[in-house]
Amino acid sequence: MRRLLILVGVMVIGILLSSPAIASLGGGISLSYFSPNYGKINEDLESTNQAVGTDLGLGSGLGYGVNLSYDLSSSLRVRGEYFSFSSKTSDSYSISEEDWQTSGTIEGKVNLGALILSGIYRFSPDKAFCPYAGVGVGLFSTQLKAKSEWEDYYYDYWLEEWVTETGSSSDSDNASPIGFQALVGAEYRIGESLFVAGEARYISAKAEGLFAREGYEGTDVDWSGISIGLVVILKF
Repeated sequence: MRRLLILVGVMVIGILLSSPAIASLGGGISLSYFSPNYGKINEDLESTNQAVGTDLGLGSGLGYGVNLSYDLSSSLRVRGEYFSFSSKTSDSYSISEEDWQTSGTIEGKVNLGALILSGIYRFSPDKAFCPYAGVGVGLFSTQLKAKSEWEDYYYDYWLEEWVTETGSSSDSDNASPIGFQALVGAEYRIGESLFVAGEARYISAKAEGLFAREGYEGTDVDWSGISIGLVVILKF
């Protein structure tokens, strides 16, 4: 499937770079509010919260994108895009017992870089206001990072004294699952070659088995969710 996507991408680039096609090219930038489901990764963070009293959780936020499009006809458009999004969470904890204390910080960050190829149908291309809808498929490259630091303070009965120990750990993992999107929007012409559009899309993709090792199946990052944003388009 990945080889097929790469082949299709190469063919599309070849079409876009051919001189007769330049007049049908368009480029754009986007800013959107993305609310992923996250799934298992947030469930695992909630287990940590219950264990040490933290308030960890990955959330929604702003993502940005760039795109290049080609009009196959007045109504049919092919669009390639890069979409970037990240979310970070961190908190500190402190636990005390009669002869033992521990404190520290936990950080987690997830990055998304998605390459998506979409087919779009424009319902009224000859008018200034044009609704559209489409579907797409792409690679949703995911990077998950985790970092922790701690300090233990306890009484060593063998040495008969209080001892302080510190430590830290960090790890990262990557996955590039294939995912899909469905989108609807409406663009408005504000100049000879300049358009603005409002767009909503539903993304379906999941990065599985991150941090997997022997005895641990790993965690998942479920990117399924809704993105709502604005797109600025320039026709060449």
